[in-house]
Amino acid sequence: MDKSVSVIIPAYNHGKYVLEALQSVFSQTFSDLEVLVVNDGSTDDTAEILRPLAEAGTIRYFAQENRGQAATRNRGLSEARGEFIAFLDDDDRWPPDKLAWQVAHLNENPGLAAVAGTAQVVDETGKPLRRTSCVGKITFENLFEASQMLSPGQCLFRSRCLSAVGGFDPAMGDADDWDLYFRLARNWQFDMLDRISLYYRKHQGNASRNPTRMLRSSVAVVERNMVHAPRRQQNKLRDHAYRFVYQYAGTKLLAEVRNDLANGRVSSAIKNLAGMRTLFPAMVRNPRLFFYATRDLLPAGVRGIPRRPEFGVR
Repeated sequence: MDKSVSVIIPAYNHGKYVLEALQSVFSQTFSDLEVLVVNDGSTDDTAEILRPLAEAGTIRYFAQENRGQAATRNRGLSEARGEFIAFLDDDDRWPPDKLAWQVAHLNENPGLAAVAGTAQVVDETGKPLRRTSCVGKITFENLFEASQMLSPGQCLFRSRCLSAVGGFDPAMGDADDWDLYFRLARNWQFDMLDRISLYYRKHQGNASRNPTRMLRSSVAVVERNMVHAPRRQQNKLRDHAYRFVYQYAGTKLLAEVRNDLANGRVSSAIKNLAGMRTLFPAMVRNPRLFFYATRDLLPAGVRGIPRRPEFGVR
């Protein structure tokens, strides 16, 4: 018998966290659900940890060679049988009422593709660090100002809407979730409510993503989706988008450049600095971005200029 919610957990080398993620699903006050775990070629003890749950039928378990997170989430989508879809990364967890209030909200608002809540960022031990604050309607236009979510784990999606847009696009790399929100928002709205829907764990594993790849992926998402924006708004939306992309990925890349230079790794610094070329056209259009990048190359002690406000939530 099909369930109302299919919970999809892409698993990759987080054996130390995956049972905690699963326990947060089993502890939901909403119980009409199925749990699908897709092991994306983990090389740690993830398979051994999950085997008893798979053999007991507690989870539906699938294993594949490593294909990346987008393809892994799509594999789960292809196997899911629920009216609603919820994703949870294997190192994060949910509050107990997450699915209950999100299912209720989508049932009360049949025109929405998804509903999201805020994320409580925690450290490796679970200690609270900060909470995201973006709430309200998520539209195609305001997605250019920022990717409003740290993770799809904050959301509950209608399965038919995900199917209509084809799920995640692996070609969009580290920004595949932002791209998905754009494609959904072209036809439907989301709501983001001021309720915690995810405990997002910040640790060395998720902080180590390649900033050059992050930058390239984010720019690809902006340009792919900009063609669907009204022409009269494109310049403004592009400026908003690249300001966010710079804050999200460009500052991380320049931090690596500064670290390389401070430690005498000149060739590595040049290589990382070359990764900024993806933003050069945006800097030509918006000299303020060039100013920020030049300033952010300087050591903190000599900048002498207050940092700009944070853009977005990523």
